[in-house]
Amino acid sequence: MGGPNRRHPDRDDSALPVTLESVDTAGGYAYAAGKQVRPVVPPKETTTGTKRLAGRTALVTGATTGIGAAIARRLGADGAHVWVTGRDQRAAETVVADIAVAGGRASAAQLDVTDPSEVAAVVGEIIGRHGGLDVLVANAALAGERAYLGPLIDISDEQWRTIIDVNLTGVFTCAREAARVMIPQRSGVILTVNSVNAFVPEADVPAYAASKGGVLMLTRSLARDLGPHGIRVNGVAPGGTDTERMRRLIDERGMDREAMEADTPLRRRAEPAEIAAVAAFLVSDEASFVTGETVVVDGGLLCR
Repeated sequence: MGGPNRRHPDRDDSALPVTLESVDTAGGYAYAAGKQVRPVVPPKETTTGTKRLAGRTALVTGATTGIGAAIARRLGADGAHVWVTGRDQRAAETVVADIAVAGGRASAAQLDVTDPSEVAAVVGEIIGRHGGLDVLVANAALAGERAYLGPLIDISDEQWRTIIDVNLTGVFTCAREAARVMIPQRSGVILTVNSVNAFVPEADVPAYAASKGGVLMLTRSLARDLGPHGIRVNGVAPGGTDTERMRRLIDERGMDREAMEADTPLRRRAEPAEIAAVAAFLVSDEASFVTGETVVVDGGLLCR
């Protein structure tokens, strides 16, 4: 599972301590910090991977569930050492276990993207262990039932600020910290996870749509400013995706699943792994001349 550090050929990352310490595939359990983490069941969305990210280090925010977790697993399958972060440490360790079972390398860290000191501390730990940071995936966001859904006139100042702080300022904070590392390296990739709401907003999501519109322009601005330093910045904008959170929201609000899917030319919602596949391409060298773009992955939804 280990291998040479491409920035420091004399260092072998396999000698570094990692969050997941061992995997007992016969007994069906993974262990972290000497404790049993969870039964080992390889996630169905994990792909074999191409190892095109071998020797690289990736930080994924909001990576404990849904699209973020799928991206973390895919980057691990592609050979990166993935730092799985989120507010729930135990959930982050679960994703780390999934990556390790699939043959990848990963570490978990608790992270609130609205706290600049926490962001700096996590990036600092990554630098201390790996000597650099190659990929940032800024995925953490409030959406669905965790964000405000309702008329503009009813949203409170606190609700507005909270959504903007996480969805937009959090992306800025993480990108700024990553850029402080990547500029001296003269290399790196930043990927923002956006939404079709950045292009065509749904009803009753004023703060969410505004935050995602801001991320769209921030992505382009960062690409323009960081390109001369050898850093690429792109985004991926999913449409309806079949995550646990989305399924719960549909059930709670009594939405018509068939009608929602009928609005999409492909007549279905995306699987998280399909979003992760596009993300993995954008952070790889196969997209080496792509920057400033936000790729919409919506099954044709915006073609309506």
